Amino acid sequence: TRILCLHCKSTNPIHLRTCYICENVLTPTSTSPKKRTSISIPTISKQTNTMMITCSKCFRLNNPNARFCDWCSAYPDHASTSIQCTKCHTNNDSFAKFCSTCGCVLEPPLRIIDTRL
Repeated sequence: TRILCLHCKSTNPIHLRTCYICENVLTPTSTSPKKRTSISIPTISKQTNTMMITCSKCFRLNNPNARFCDWCSAYPDHASTSIQCTKCHTNNDSFAKFCSTCGCVLEPPLRIIDTRL
């Protein structure tokens, strides 16, 4: 069996005392969840005070500007509407890899890094 981290929603081997993703202390009563049928509501990260989005497929917390879930690669339901080119400042589709105006490579949004790690 596995233990569910109540902070980042990842499952961990039962022998661990801390989550291997976020290093939060695991409670022994938090076991792996049964399959959910509803979408989780986005939560606010206490460390960075920014809105995080929850993946509708694996329920992992992701950066609000993420193009896909960093755990299961599913596209988020709340994807940002556009990404601005750093060279010509044109707004592009959130899943575009190149700018539609100048052809410049569009860099993915920066990851929010937990300072506790």
